[in-house]
Amino acid sequence: MDKKRFIFDMDRTLVTCSYRREADYFKSIFGERSQDFVPFIGKYLDDYENRYLFYEQEMLSLYLRDKSGLPFTPSIIQGWIESGTLEKDEISKGTFELLSYLRDHGKSLVVSTNWFGEAQKVRLKKCGLLEYFDDIYSGDQCLKPHQQAYKRAIGGYIPKECVFIGDDIYKDYIGPRLYGLDSILFDPEEKHPNTFTKVKSMNELKERY
Repeated sequence: MDKKRFIFDMDRTLVTCSYRREADYFKSIFGERSQDFVPFIGKYLDDYENRYLFYEQEMLSLYLRDKSGLPFTPSIIQGWIESGTLEKDEISKGTFELLSYLRDHGKSLVVSTNWFGEAQKVRLKKCGLLEYFDDIYSGDQCLKPHQQAYKRAIGGYIPKECVFIGDDIYKDYIGPRLYGLDSILFDPEEKHPNTFTKVKSMNELKERY
């Protein structure tokens, strides 16, 4: 079936950042104790995303306080969100060309991201990417891999009219397929076996469609 809506994951798919400002932010808040937290941020967030339906600052601060032993508050979470907008994102090669090509062919383009929408929109705008997308579906609305996140991203289309593109095996590849969407794994470093439907560049996606 011809694809009418393309759903893109954001981080490590459309853009990549160093997370240096994130580490600097936590050091400014927690001092040397941040060294016991920063390396495990990804693990903590993955666990939260599997447990809860959406991100909310109070709920996330309580969760991280319990997991890390650090005195998280909603204001610290807000500072974390804002610090992420100061990063300089690296745009995946070929992204502008792919998005322009798809829009020129009448496709609907949306982003499905698990982080807070306010920060992600700022980052996309700074990169010059925001204008390409019809909507941004973010983690403060609903988190992947929960079914509601994929339903929201589909919008008024039917699942088979949509394709999900992202770097995470479960949230961006297996998760969408469980609910009737096609998906393509974005794997620029070729970490995953060829048994997955995948591409290593945005140019390969353009060639497919």
